[in-house]
Amino acid sequence: MSKPTLTRALALALAAVPFASAQTAPGTPIFVQPPQQQTPELVPSVPQLPEMPQAQPTRDRFTVWGGLGTELYVLPGVTIGASAPLGRVGNVNLALRAGAEAILIPLADAPGPLPIVNAALLLSPSGGGRGLQVYGGPSVGTVLGYAWLLGGVAGVRGDFGAGPWGYFAEGKARMLFIGTGDGGAALFTPGVNLGVTYRF
Repeated sequence: MSKPTLTRALALALAAVPFASAQTAPGTPIFVQPPQQQTPELVPSVPQLPEMPQAQPTRDRFTVWGGLGTELYVLPGVTIGASAPLGRVGNVNLALRAGAEAILIPLADAPGPLPIVNAALLLSPSGGGRGLQVYGGPSVGTVLGYAWLLGGVAGVRGDFGAGPWGYFAEGKARMLFIGTGDGGAALFTPGVNLGVTYRF
């Protein structure tokens, strides 16, 4: 190595000594840049609401009806019938009920109970499941062709627990038409029916 080159190297070494001493001298703070940590961005979570099960429409079933009732205000009788579902229109169940009644006539010369055959179109709400339900609809009946009854029925029905047995209570408002023409007559014949049901 030439002398000029050696001289320059020594000069550079001597110049670096004070700088290194200043950096490592006791009490002299050495600032170290801490590593940058990326703070995760907090995204607010949206609470998820549980899905509520939707109530399924209640479908009616074949049902047998039976009980006691009155006709023409106070005339007692017994009633029996059966209903079958026809379908559903919107939220309304449709069922057709056919039945028969035997009305007792409290007269000494009465030949026996007065037979009545009738049919009713029953409308009831399809929602709500088992329990107390209202129903009603138009009704037509006949006293074996001798007279006709036109009107409607309305009532409530329920269940005895979870079994097939239930109960009903209904009111009847019908007009009794006897004969035709000038010899005919019309009579208002309200009544009630109370009894039990059995669903198949």
